[in-house]
Amino acid sequence: MKLKTTFGLLFMLVIVMLMAQDPTVWPENGIPIRQGENIEWSRSAATLTNGNVVYVWSDTRLGDRDVWAQCVDTNGNNLWNNGDPVIIDDKVNRQEDPVCINTTDGGAIIAWVDFTHSDAGDIYAQKVDANGGLLWIDGGIPLCLAPGIQISLNIVRDDNGGAYIIWID
Repeated sequence: MKLKTTFGLLFMLVIVMLMAQDPTVWPENGIPIRQGENIEWSRSAATLTNGNVVYVWSDTRLGDRDVWAQCVDTNGNNLWNNGDPVIIDDKVNRQEDPVCINTTDGGAIIAWVDFTHSDAGDIYAQKVDANGGLLWIDGGIPLCLAPGIQISLNIVRDDNGGAYIIWID
């Protein structure tokens, strides 16, 4: 009985020591992704196939509300754009309420409501690769330019490197 107890305590001690040396333990208050005094509203995130996480949000650091993204690895390092966020859309007026999903080819698709051409909002999307490169046209691809209000975006990936994006119109 003593041998089992000693072995059990030794085993637990080894586990605790290994956990204490885990390089993926982040600081107590987390890591900064988006800093500054700019207002941010809706935000979203998606885990990529390599385990990194893409975070998207909108803020006003350039004057208008724009959509931004940053990828963070399991050690808490900001990976894209030398640690600075990548601009997803910075057209005139406001872009907001982004949603994000990972894709089967290692990237992510981001969709948002864009008020560039309409006070009611239009729906746009952009695909990024695992390195933060924009894969579609600057400013994103318009998905819905219909009159009236488009809100409440949702997104789910397909099995071909794309996504299904839905909204209330």
